[in-house]
Amino acid sequence: MIGYSRAEVEELSKMQIRDTGNYHDYLSPAKMPYISRDKYIDSHPEHANLISENEIVQKVIDPDKFGGVMIYGDGGIGKTRLMMELGHLIEAKGWTVFWISHRLKSLSLLKDYLQPGGQYVLIFDSIEDHPLFTADIIDKLEQIAPGVMTKVAGNCRNVYYFASSYPQSKEFLTVELTLKGKESEVAFNDYVVEKILGDLPLDI
Repeated sequence: MIGYSRAEVEELSKMQIRDTGNYHDYLSPAKMPYISRDKYIDSHPEHANLISENEIVQKVIDPDKFGGVMIYGDGGIGKTRLMMELGHLIEAKGWTVFWISHRLKSLSLLKDYLQPGGQYVLIFDSIEDHPLFTADIIDKLEQIAPGVMTKVAGNCRNVYYFASSYPQSKEFLTVELTLKGKESEVAFNDYVVEKILGDLPLDI
């Protein structure tokens, strides 16, 4: 759960970051610029197999593909930051993106937000702690707002992803963030650390 305003449902573009005094403050571009995967791939073609923000966005908003995206990985690896960036990119394509607070009491309360003719992405941060994120969430949203284009974005830690059944559902595009095993992911993470902690200017 991050340091944002206390609304139970809030448009991502209107969210205000509070100064919480912890690492969540650095989800703000004002505190730490986002390092783009797309731009990294452009300058490092040898890692063209790295999944990019644009690739994820195109798959998520395609009405004939996934019901949403599930980002998983170790704590602090950048799951929430990537999910937020995806949300902003999807907003730029004319969709409405809602951040769903852990304090929301029922999915049925989303009915007033999901209007016919709209296109929506609902963001659930840390689904292992989110009381409303369940295995049948896609079906539940269809019952709440029949025929309304609604996708889901969520994230969780590795240990939860591998211990549960529904994040692997065919309804979700799965994106693993890792510091080992996948050469392109490891190289990108090394580059991000170099840019943030090193002396080089942030040029992307």
